Amino acid sequence: MQSKTLGSIFILCGTTIGAGLLALPLTAAGLGFVPTVVLLIISYFITALSSLVILEALVATTAKVDGHFDSICRATLGKSGEALFLVSYITLMYSITAAYLSGGSSIFQLLLMKLGTPLSDWICSVMFTLILGFIVYQGARTTDFVNRYIMLTKGLLFLCIIWFFLPAIKVSYLLDMKDNSPFIFGVIPIIFLIFGYQLILPTLYIYLEKDVTEMKKAIFIGSFISLLVFFLWLLTTLASIPRFGDNSFHDFLSSTGGDNVANFFDFIGQVQSHDITKSLMNIFSNLALITSFLGITLSLKDYIFDLKPIKKTSNPQITATLLTFSIPVLLVIFKPQIFQTALNYAAGMLVIVLLWLPCAMSFRIRKRAKQQNATLTYQAPGGMFSLYLLLIVGILIFALSLLATFGWLPTFGAYPQS
Repeated sequence: MQSKTLGSIFILCGTTIGAGLLALPLTAAGLGFVPTVVLLIISYFITALSSLVILEALVATTAKVDGHFDSICRATLGKSGEALFLVSYITLMYSITAAYLSGGSSIFQLLLMKLGTPLSDWICSVMFTLILGFIVYQGARTTDFVNRYIMLTKGLLFLCIIWFFLPAIKVSYLLDMKDNSPFIFGVIPIIFLIFGYQLILPTLYIYLEKDVTEMKKAIFIGSFISLLVFFLWLLTTLASIPRFGDNSFHDFLSSTGGDNVANFFDFIGQVQSHDITKSLMNIFSNLALITSFLGITLSLKDYIFDLKPIKKTSNPQITATLLTFSIPVLLVIFKPQIFQTALNYAAGMLVIVLLWLPCAMSFRIRKRAKQQNATLTYQAPGGMFSLYLLLIVGILIFALSLLATFGWLPTFGAYPQS
């Protein structure tokens, strides 16, 4: 396997195995282990299919230029499609970046306090951004190099955490699906969008020198590793803590506020006797946040660099990097409620960016090829059926995410125990 392919797999995994992994047990607790795993497997194939549709658009539109989503939107959907993608993508990515930055700077601030150097929130936000922003500014190669070592450390920590949890595992907890039916509709949008690695595909495609074979390897291997990690994490946590009763998921979720993930590590430490487990989980979660931050901001920087007005500046790379990080920093410092509100609609934006618009691109590409009697260099499998399937899945996820945003779907912690 080529070195760049291995690095792309690590970047894809690092982007995927982030905050979503940490919150996954809390999401799955209401539904139970078996149904959640089934949804994860379905999500794996849907996400892979969506990735191949995006790859089809990349191959068809970036043969002569190194383009990101903006280039392929402009080439396939015109100015209106480009504008819709711009609004959806920028809002989504700035919201996610600001959320990761807020969490990362808090961790950085706590570390400095332990070292006897307390600093204000805004200084820590700027310092955290400068450190990781410099890595992203250097491009995919440098990000790949740094990300590999972080991912290897994450892997070792994850195996250690699993090992310490083994004595507390009870198979009966995994088979408990009592009163789970009301929660499936709230879980579906989260599970189907938990991978989300399609956001970095244009960056990886250019990094892999537009090699379709190596790109498909990165997609399938990286996403399968992520699926395996999700499975093991669910297996470990849901087999260690009961869904109902004392010290259960229901008990925890019904008694905590919005900061569930932060409190989850304190709660989960009660199920086993090793004090080191909580420390390992904290380190793992911090590294997971960093690798996700690197992947998301690398993709965002490349997207901004691809915009026509940015390319006309005297130094597009510096301009793109400044726009990538300065706005989220300002949001975190002055208007945190803006990105928190935007995050409520993240699932809907992801549907637009990763399902609907890529399908629209593929429709246009195939129509043009048919009109010109041309043969596409690469086409996603499944023909038109695949595109219609993604559109239908997108409608389902979008509708359920809106219902969840307005609080119209039952949540596990607020649901009375029977």
